[in-house]
Amino acid sequence: MARAGEEALIARYFAPLSGAGAEGLREVTDNAVLNANYVRAQLTDDYALKYDRTCMHEVVFTGNRQKAKGVNTLAIAKRLIDFGFHAPTMSFPVAGTLMVDPTESEDLRELDRFIEAMIAMAASAGRASAMTRSEAALPRIAEMPAWCARSTSAKCAVM
Repeated sequence: MARAGEEALIARYFAPLSGAGAEGLREVTDNAVLNANYVRAQLTDDYALKYDRTCMHEVVFTGNRQKAKGVNTLAIAKRLIDFGFHAPTMSFPVAGTLMVDPTESEDLRELDRFIEAMIAMAASAGRASAMTRSEAALPRIAEMPAWCARSTSAKCAVM
């Protein structure tokens, strides 16, 4: 039995699932797996994998290569915010890792933009000023979604 208020949460998550049907749900799942494996394949030269195998909807990178150059996973996560991305899950399921979980709705252009940012950070690891906030690397208002340019939402602060 759901507690007071939980009914709305259950309905919020169940409605899109039931509306998509079995075929739609399978497509969404396939896209999430495809996106995670695309990110994995593109970043394995620059970031060590915690689990070197085909992944499901998320990929876990260790910070070992960057740590050897004096850059920890927290610095990488913070720098991703400077590039306009939500920071990945850190130190879960294992300490010193980054769990990247691209959603099924991310298009190829956005995935490539994320990959470029991660590669740029890997290339600059070890240079003290490279992992600090650089205004040149921040997205311009024109690059943000139109509703975000007009918004004061905290969500837009990291876009």
